[in-house]
Amino acid sequence: MKAPNLAEDIVPIGEFKTRIASMLRRIRESRRPIVITQNGRATAVVMSPVDYEAMVDREEFLEAVDAGLEDMRAGRVTALKDVEAEFRKRFGRKPRE
Repeated sequence: MKAPNLAEDIVPIGEFKTRIASMLRRIRESRRPIVITQNGRATAVVMSPVDYEAMVDREEFLEAVDAGLEDMRAGRVTALKDVEAEFRKRFGRKPRE
């Protein structure tokens, strides 16, 4: 997803409603979200489903990394040899074989 173009991608809700089909086409083609304003303030962001999914996936990944780092700081870690032994026990082989 690209960042919004401040000159083109911030539109009042009335303009969005009257030009919704062309706005959605622009979102799809430009891969930039549109910021919708109401009474001069940003009230919504419209983006493609593909970009939304990618954003959610990135957020979930970053949360998982953060949780892993917190586990490491708290000493909740397992040695690689123990992980490999458990993997072998469950799947009958070492990881990466």
